[in-house]
Parts: sequence; structure tokens; C-alpha cells
Amino acid sequence: MTSRPHNAQFSRTFSAAHRIPSHRGKCSRIHGHNYRVDVTVTVDELGDDGFAIEWAYVKDYIDDFDHKLILADSDSITITQEVIPAIPNAGPVEQLVATRKQTDTAWVRRTTCEPSTEALAQLMAEELARLVLDKNSHTSYAELHVTLSETDSIMAYTDVRLNRDRTEGYPDVDEDPNRLDADAVLDVRGGD
Repeated sequence: MTSRPHNAQFSRTFSAAHRIPSHRGKCSRIHGHNYRVDVTVTVDELGDDGFAIEWAYVKDYIDDFDHKLILADSDSITITQEVIPAIPNAGPVEQLVATRKQTDTAWVRRTTCEPSTEALAQLMAEELARLVLDKNSHTSYAELHVTLSETDSIMAYTDVRLNRDRTEGYPDVDEDPNRLDADAVLDVRGGD
């Protein structure tokens, strides 16, 4: 018997700052947005709990970006006394800049990509697809459609599908890029 695909949709908003160091304009400076992320999850089998993935897992993942400064791992920005006073309730500078690791866990969300809207949508889709496969052991694949809006007029969307080989788990995207079908598209309607 062939099962039908199961779909679930989630929406969440979060506020975050970011910068794109390689940008030649104002986006190279730290600035913020009130983001909206819409996620559609498709699986072939529901988990033991009857969900494609429980909403709480998706919510917790997205909330990890909320009220954070999103920086690429490769970003060489130095957190100084000039940056920290702009952060409400930052606390003593000495506590926040003791080490990068301590600072990052408090209010920085590091990413493997420069945090443009397109790259963040792709990252979220890939990481959420892995999360679905981790939490739902019955499905043989996780297909994600993620739309990330940084303003009412600028959004990016991407589709990712990760397949699981039931005997070997599933690959890391970086280790086996042929197992991932992904395409990110920027949809600009107006602009700011």
C-alpha cells in the first residue's frame, strides 16, 4: 500500500539583526528586521505521535534566531564597547566580551553562511529537514518549503528535500550534496 504525503504548515515571526560583510552598500553594517518565516513540511509517514513534526521543535528552532545578532562564522567583526551599549540589557562589557563563545551563546547566532535572506532561507530549510528526519523515524524523506520575509516587500524562498536510507540514516548535506535538491529564489516586491 502506498501512503499519501502528509503536509504541515507553520508560521513564526522573530526579530533579529544581521550584517552582510561582503555587501558593498548599507547592508554591510549591522541592521535589523522583523522577520516572518513560513515553513511547509512534507513527509511520507507520520511519526508515532501522529505529526509530520511536532510544532514545538520548529518553534524552538526559529526562536533560536529571535533577538539575536546573526553573523556568519567567517565574520571577523570585533565586539567592542561601541557595539555593546546599543544592545538593551547587555550588562557589563567585560562579561560579554570575555570570549567569543560566551558572547555568542548570549546574543549572537552564528551561521555557516553570510546571513542574507536567501542564504538564511536555505540554511533554515536544510537544518529543519534534518530536524524532521531526527524527530520522525518513520518518514523516508523530509521535504521543506521555507519562505523568509525580512520586510513586507522582500522575501526569499527555497525548497529542500532530504532522503533517508532506512538502513544507513541520512547524509550530511556537505558530505553528499547529490542527495539534496535545493534552489533558492529571491522575490522582490518593491523594496526599502
